[in-house]
Amino acid sequence: MTDRIMHRRGILGLLASAPIIAACGTADGPRAPTAARRPATLDFLHADGPPQKEKLERIAEGFKAKNAGSQINVIYTPWGEFETKIVALHTAGTPPDFHQIDDDAVPFFAMRDLLLPADALLKEHAINRGDYHKMIWDLTTVQGKVMALTLALKPRAYLYNRDLFDQAGIKAPTTWAQAWSADQLQEHARKLTQGDVWGYMWDYWIWDSIPAMNGGDHFSPTWTEYLIPRYADAYQWIADLAYKQRVAPPPDVRRQPGGERQMFTNGKLAIWNTTISVARQLNDAKDLRWDVMPVAKLLQSAKAEASLFTFSMAKATKDPAGTAAFASYFMTDAAQEIMAEGGDLMPVKTSVQNSKAFLDPARQPQQAKVWIESLEHQGRWPFLYNGIELRDEVRPAVDLIWNGQAQAKEALEGVRPRIMELLKVSQEKMNRR
Repeated sequence: MTDRIMHRRGILGLLASAPIIAACGTADGPRAPTAARRPATLDFLHADGPPQKEKLERIAEGFKAKNAGSQINVIYTPWGEFETKIVALHTAGTPPDFHQIDDDAVPFFAMRDLLLPADALLKEHAINRGDYHKMIWDLTTVQGKVMALTLALKPRAYLYNRDLFDQAGIKAPTTWAQAWSADQLQEHARKLTQGDVWGYMWDYWIWDSIPAMNGGDHFSPTWTEYLIPRYADAYQWIADLAYKQRVAPPPDVRRQPGGERQMFTNGKLAIWNTTISVARQLNDAKDLRWDVMPVAKLLQSAKAEASLFTFSMAKATKDPAGTAAFASYFMTDAAQEIMAEGGDLMPVKTSVQNSKAFLDPARQPQQAKVWIESLEHQGRWPFLYNGIELRDEVRPAVDLIWNGQAQAKEALEGVRPRIMELLKVSQEKMNRR
């Protein structure tokens, strides 16, 4: 999942009623992308702010330098506007040729025939899948076809304040095999919670993924049954850290001006479960000594959420060959090294992950390999044709738990009728394809 709060309900309605966009190609299917034989002319839309914004724009300039005469119209749209714009453009049949997409939404767009599969691009541009972590292909494959390219990763783990740990006499684990148990996390968070310092905090925008990240299941393997209370305990345990254990700030505290990063930067938070994307800003914070460690085993295993920096080619692209050439450039060493700079994105190419571009010993965190190891410990909210709609039904129940307004089993049971209805619809649509 992506590292932001996404409000999809109105957008899903737009897409559900949108016409299927005509493919660029023959009646037998989309024309296979080929290497650009002429300068590329295309629109490139992205929605991540600084410093990712500047990285993407530098890579676009690098492509233009290597492909004389190419015209890349770079369109920056902040996340608050992105979803509405991308749906409107797809609906009108004039989407940007290559555009950012929430990885959660890839199946939703792909099953509506709006995206150009990347399989031909991989073959034509000699992109060897084995040079990249397999997760990036697994999580963007829909019905056997790669429907989006993951240009970088935003793995999550626990960031911790080294000074606060030293003062409390706590030693952080340095490998995923050493990950704390839930009881150990609670014990250490209690020691770290002193005065106006909180021991632990979990980012809101990964709150709905807690069970998937920690061995729980929302649905049966056949996608026909909504499973509760099997995973309700994970939600309840996290909520209890704030409302019973008093080692995590309740929402009204953590949502004060300045937010989570300022609390961590100012030494008011000892452990923060968040994404790698804050690394550069934390490194720039004066007098802050921090590092990264694995997430705790809240249920049976230590798992973090997989978060992808994902982009797709529009099936309605006006320049299939140019778009394929441009998209493939992001997978090269030159582009991957730009992604790695500053440590706020993890490159997907394995060789660059293990290079100084990413593992710079002069830069915090000292345990940067924990980020790389996290790729083998990823949980994932599962997605179907209407998977985002399923999650959006669960989210209000999760909000009640998160805000201390309901017990987990009660809140999650309340959405059962609508969830079962959506599962039935999804199965019917899948069976018709």
